[in-house]
Amino acid sequence: YFLALTHDVGGLGVRMRDLRARYNEAVKLGLIDDLEPFKHYSIKVNKNKRRIAINKEELDKFFAFDYNEYPKYKLSYLTFVFSYYSAGMNFTDVCKLEKGQIGDELSYRRSKTSKPIKVPLYERTKEILKELLTVPKENNGYVFPYLTDFHKSDTQIDNRIKKTRTQYNKDIKFIAGKVGITANLTSYVVRHSFATILYHSGNVPIE
Repeated sequence: YFLALTHDVGGLGVRMRDLRARYNEAVKLGLIDDLEPFKHYSIKVNKNKRRIAINKEELDKFFAFDYNEYPKYKLSYLTFVFSYYSAGMNFTDVCKLEKGQIGDELSYRRSKTSKPIKVPLYERTKEILKELLTVPKENNGYVFPYLTDFHKSDTQIDNRIKKTRTQYNKDIKFIAGKVGITANLTSYVVRHSFATILYHSGNVPIE
């Protein structure tokens, strides 16, 4: 088990804190003797760790942004809102989303894990899809105008998504500044915000 923990360097601190808590609980229950394995072991906490989620109040501020005053940021705004209402859909999957994957529900396969995903189409999602019809784009099978038929190879697609993600992150940072959100918004934050807000709502089990 420890070897598995040390292999996952990125989550080592989190996993070791969990292991320590479980060990201490076992001691309290009298299941094992306290050998104090953590006596000389410290787990550092990064106090400067960036936030990876915003709260409901901040999210509402973002939604209230009027892109008609700043039409340059319309697409990024719509992307952010669509991503949130599509269960925190990853930016790469947003870019690759094809019209044929939208019916009575949103159905796609996640690029990172190849896991099939199905998400209900909420009224807000449908509104975003209608708004996207007013965004200029080439006539192709993609829902969002990030990819075109020109991008055929995996390399071309990956490079295009990387470039557009950079601009997207700049745009949502601009919007955040305009509506008074101090958090460092990125495409990564949208996904975690959906999960965090849903969890704190108390209406959905963590599983």
